[in-house]
Amino acid sequence: MKPIAINLVIKKNIRSNVFLGFVVMLVFTTLAVTLSNAVDYYANKKVVNTYELRLKEINRRLKQKKTFAQNIDVNKKEYQKIKQDLSYLSGIIKKNMFPLPVVLSEIERIKPDKIDINELIFSENLKTLIIKGESNHVGSVSLFIVDMERSKHFDVELSKEEIKEDKKIFFELTARWISLENDQKI
Repeated sequence: MKPIAINLVIKKNIRSNVFLGFVVMLVFTTLAVTLSNAVDYYANKKVVNTYELRLKEINRRLKQKKTFAQNIDVNKKEYQKIKQDLSYLSGIIKKNMFPLPVVLSEIERIKPDKIDINELIFSENLKTLIIKGESNHVGSVSLFIVDMERSKHFDVELSKEEIKEDKKIFFELTARWISLENDQKI
């Protein structure tokens, strides 16, 4: 019987090549993950630093607001006046005496774009409203007055109209609110 010859060197070499390839791939994977983590770390560090700066700025502003609020010296007469005005308005709101949202939305609906309304002054009894405004465009003022007169909610008369040298038209309308049965309340 002839002895069987096995060449173990070749198999050992193949196994070591596969193992070496696996080790090299593992090293490159580890390096890639480490590099990725380092890049993420520095990017996140910049974000964290940005948020820390924002937080410091917010805290600084809060301290300024607190010191500003503490330094305000409220005159007692002014405080009583404001309190009285607020109680007057609260009474109106509680009684639903005047449909303010309806009035304002009606004026906004009628008002052309080229008109600026500067003041709305309500009378004590809330039956009349003085509208003061301005415009550079005569047609817009005329259209506004005509549309206010056509509105079913207002009875309007032009109280004052003034044209300045820069061709700016200042006007003042006195409008009486005409209440309808289906008006919305506040």
